[in-house]
Amino acid sequence: MSWKILSDDETTRDVVQKSYRVLVASRPELLSREKVDLWDSGVVDSDQSTLVPYEGKTLTSRQTCYWKVRVTDNHGRRSGWSDVGTWSMALLDPADWSGSQWIGLKEDTRDSDLASRWSLTLKNSLRSHPSPLLRKEVSLDKIIRKAMAYVSGVGYADFYINGQKVGDAVLDPGQTNYRQHTLYVVHDVTDSLKPGANALGFWLGNGFYGQNIGFDGKFGYGQPSVRAKVFIQYTDGSTDEIVTDESWKATVSPTIFDNVYWGESYDARQEIDGWAQPGLDDSDWQMAVRNPSPCPDNRLRPQLLPPIKEVQRLEPVSIKEVAPETWLFDFGKNIAGWVEMEVSQKAGDVIEILPAEVLDKVPGRADQRTYGGAPGRPYELFYVCKGDGTESWSPRFTYSGFQYVEIRGLTNPPTKDNVTAVFVRSDVKRTGSFECSEDLLNE
Repeated sequence: MSWKILSDDETTRDVVQKSYRVLVASRPELLSREKVDLWDSGVVDSDQSTLVPYEGKTLTSRQTCYWKVRVTDNHGRRSGWSDVGTWSMALLDPADWSGSQWIGLKEDTRDSDLASRWSLTLKNSLRSHPSPLLRKEVSLDKIIRKAMAYVSGVGYADFYINGQKVGDAVLDPGQTNYRQHTLYVVHDVTDSLKPGANALGFWLGNGFYGQNIGFDGKFGYGQPSVRAKVFIQYTDGSTDEIVTDESWKATVSPTIFDNVYWGESYDARQEIDGWAQPGLDDSDWQMAVRNPSPCPDNRLRPQLLPPIKEVQRLEPVSIKEVAPETWLFDFGKNIAGWVEMEVSQKAGDVIEILPAEVLDKVPGRADQRTYGGAPGRPYELFYVCKGDGTESWSPRFTYSGFQYVEIRGLTNPPTKDNVTAVFVRSDVKRTGSFECSEDLLNE
C-alpha cells in the first residue's frame, strides 16, 4: 500500500511522516468503526509511505479488501483518516482456472491472396496464422450482483459481450516470454451481462505470440488462443461460471492477415454483422478446438502494468498527391500507432497504406529505411472495401512508428477528415515536462 502526505498549509515546510496506522477490512463499513477483521497495523514508527506490505490475515483468490491510513508528522500532528482504498486479489492457485481451456480455431478457411505476403529474404510467399472470432451464447436467469472476467489471450485478445468491446485497452494483453509465463487481464463485467440471453466473443490476433513468419519464424510460439473464466455472483447468494472450452464456436475473422512486423490485411466484405450478439445463426461456424498451453506449467500472472490505450488523435498537417491515386499524409509528429481511414469506394477496391518515419528526399515519398526491413519485407496495410457507402477502418493487431503515411488506391482526393493518426502507448500518467529558452530543444 502507498500514500502521499499533504500539508494543509502551502507555506509550511519540513513536514515529514513519523508514523502511520493502516486498517484493512473485508467490508467498508468495518473501517468506520475502526474494528477491522483483516489487519490493524497499530501505530508504526516509520517514514515509509510507499509499498508498505500487507501483514494481516491470509487472503484468498478474488477477495476484495478495503483499507485506509492515517499518519503522524514530525511536529506531532495526527492526520485524519484517508479516503477508503480498495484492491482485489488475483487468482492465486492454478485450480482457480479449473474448467476453462485454451481454445482457438481448427481450420484455416481463408481464400484470399492477401492472407499471404512475399518474403524478400526467403523468396517465397508466407501465410500468417489466422485471426479467429470465437463466440458462445449463455442464458442467465437471475439478477447479477457482481461479475468478474479473467482473460488470458495470446498474442492479442479483444473481448466482447453482447456486441460491445469490453474496456478501452488495445494490443492487450502485454508481451512476455510466453514459455515462462502468460499475462491475464481482469474486467468487471457486471453491467455488461444481463438476465436472459447473452453472447460472449473474442477476436484474436497473432501479436508477438504467433510470429510464424516475422524473423523467419524464429520467435513463433503458436497460434492465437484464449483462456477465460467469468465468475458470477447473483443477488440471491448463488454463483455461476462461464468458461472457454470446446463448446464455443469459431470462424476466421475479416482480419485475413496480421503480423506485428509485416502489417495487416482486412477484407470488409467478410464482416459478420452481430457476430458477438445473441441470436446469430452460427450453424456454419466451426467448433472451437483445445490448444496447448503457452507455458508448460500454466503459469498465468495478472497484468499489473498499465494497458496500452489511445492517448491522442492527430490531423494531417499536409496532403500531397505523389502518384496517380496515391497520396502522402504528413502528421507533423513521429508517433507509434496507426491511422484510422474513412473511404467510400466500390466493393473489392483494395487500398494500400504504407506508414514511414522519414521521406526519401529525392522523390519525396514514404521511406521505411528506419524499419530495418520489417524484417524480411516492407510493413504494409491492406483494406478491401465493402462497397456499401462510407466505411471506416483502422488496424487492430499491429502498430508502427510513423509521421508520414502513403495511401494508394484512393479514387477521390482525400481531405483532412478522411485520415486520422491514432497515437497509442502504455497508459502511464505523465509526471513532468521540460521547457527552456531554446526552441530546438523544446521540439
